[in-house]
Amino acid sequence: EGAVRYKKTEDGELIPLEIRFAKVKDNKAAQWVVDHYAPALQEIGFDFVVTEVTFDEMLSQYYRQTERAFNLTYLATNFAMVFDPYYTFHTDEAYQGSLNTSGIADEELMELALELRSTPAGDEETYVERWLELMKHYSDVLPTLPIYSNVYYDFFANDLMEYAPNAHWSWASAIVYSYFAE
Repeated sequence: EGAVRYKKTEDGELIPLEIRFAKVKDNKAAQWVVDHYAPALQEIGFDFVVTEVTFDEMLSQYYRQTERAFNLTYLATNFAMVFDPYYTFHTDEAYQGSLNTSGIADEELMELALELRSTPAGDEETYVERWLELMKHYSDVLPTLPIYSNVYYDFFANDLMEYAPNAHWSWASAIVYSYFAE
């Protein structure tokens, strides 16, 4: 009770159940995570260590440009309209850090993502079956754990022409191809 729990490895080493949170300085939402998660996690045996970092330092850690010292970040992401986890779980060194930010190099996870990716268009039943297999294995290796999500909406004036964020991957790309009607 009140103590940190440990995982015993096959060779007998004890590894503490530890969350090392890279908290961006002056980020109110990240502070909310600390205030609300730390007490509960400590109560169930986690050692919850918070280190304040700059946003640039956190991104360097997240994209594994520097050796990781943290295993929790508070960072949002955007998802493409077509979800393709193949590169997210790719084991090749070229994808580590930029697309595979988790650092998990699990061949089975990558193969399951490739199977999902190669589902014939319109074959929803096969897609769902493959998705479930991917998620089962993902749960076994659990490289990431999202703690919240959002739904995005685009509102814009009727005279903004050729604005199609879904066709151009994102808002930032779509706005380049947009213009106002005269």
